[in-house]
Amino acid sequence: MKIPNKKYVFFWAEENDAYCEADYALRNYGENCKKAFGFGSEEIALIYHGYSLEFYLTEEEIKRSSENGFNFFSKEENVINFLCNTKNIRAQANEFIKKSQSIDVSSFSDEEFLEFQIELGNILQKLFTHYILTQPEKFKKIEKYIYDYLEDLGVEDIKSAMHTLVQSEEKIEIIKKGKLFENYSKTIKKDNYQGGEEMLENPYKMIEADLSSRNKLINDYKISDEINKLSSNLAKLTIERMKMRFAWMKLAFYSNLILNEIEKRTGVGREEQRYYSSEEHIELVENLKKVDKKILKERERGIVKILDGENIISLTPEESKEFIEKIHSVQKNEKIIEGTTASPGKTKGRVVILSFRNTEEHNDKIAKMQKGDIIISEMTKPSIMVACEKAGAIVTDEGGILSHAAIVSRELKIPCIIGTKNATQILGDGDLVEVDGDKGIVKIIK
Repeated sequence: MKIPNKKYVFFWAEENDAYCEADYALRNYGENCKKAFGFGSEEIALIYHGYSLEFYLTEEEIKRSSENGFNFFSKEENVINFLCNTKNIRAQANEFIKKSQSIDVSSFSDEEFLEFQIELGNILQKLFTHYILTQPEKFKKIEKYIYDYLEDLGVEDIKSAMHTLVQSEEKIEIIKKGKLFENYSKTIKKDNYQGGEEMLENPYKMIEADLSSRNKLINDYKISDEINKLSSNLAKLTIERMKMRFAWMKLAFYSNLILNEIEKRTGVGREEQRYYSSEEHIELVENLKKVDKKILKERERGIVKILDGENIISLTPEESKEFIEKIHSVQKNEKIIEGTTASPGKTKGRVVILSFRNTEEHNDKIAKMQKGDIIISEMTKPSIMVACEKAGAIVTDEGGILSHAAIVSRELKIPCIIGTKNATQILGDGDLVEVDGDKGIVKIIK
């Protein structure tokens, strides 16, 4: 099989995923986005390893995504429709969860059980397709457009001004409680646990934001209506991205419950099921057809799928191993790591790696964290908010001004550097580093 000879750049990782979701994810980025919004991704490499999905884009794809995002979100009508659609999808998710509270899936026939899975999958697909459109690469050109405008105005601290402009009228205050914020590997203790009332409640509350700094900036520099509206829409999309994330977390919980039920019906454990394709899951439920353990073992070691245009290429186990080793290889002797400022400030501290490639380590590491430790992660998510509140600074591989790390660090008033690409692979637990949020660099002291 001919593997596309392209350079791929890391941009996202997602934990608690199954092998079958690899194809779904690539179709969402490609054909499903194209159907929904008129454009989709064409060049993505996806690694499935250890229940996590790692996504890599080519530089050409990043530029294309940035251009498409600018063309789409610079139109007010598109923003209004997008926000309306995501609100409706979140409502569908809540209705599904509410209905699921009173359903005993063990009483379903195989056909009814598959219909239940399909209903959940359809909601997740719509939610994920819209979530994709709020990922950092989609806003690179918009961010640069606003940055260049502020530079032309003669604004002194452009980075701070950018962050001020994208403040929303409301902000999310996360309420950390319940199983939703536990590590996924510890989430489902009881096979019949249905989530309870906590799954019907929002794990956050909306509070009014202080926009006095934003209003002052707009008045002092006479910010144009175009830039005011563009930055205001970015702020709204930031909040909606967070709300979609929480809806997604809830639905992912019910995906785990489905694995529980399949285990009861077939005797195939949840861990083993994670390496089944969607077609193999159907065959397992309907005909008790199991996948050869040798094939599952090969998938466990890591597989690679590549979206190349409209085609999804599945690499062989040998090709996957070679691809993964090559893409994970980095220069470990670097002393300075560069990224983009998300929140200013300077601090020193010991590194704590919270990788979403290894979420089973999170609970122990967070429990042992000291106040002022430096979080290094691919990105931050609501599930590690407790760690963020202990941190002296946050450094991520990916992200933009709409990312969770950027929002949280500004709220906590701690330095944050995003988009380093490979900080999680260069640094190690216990490294002493200096994070300079003003310059967007991390210096390794020892």
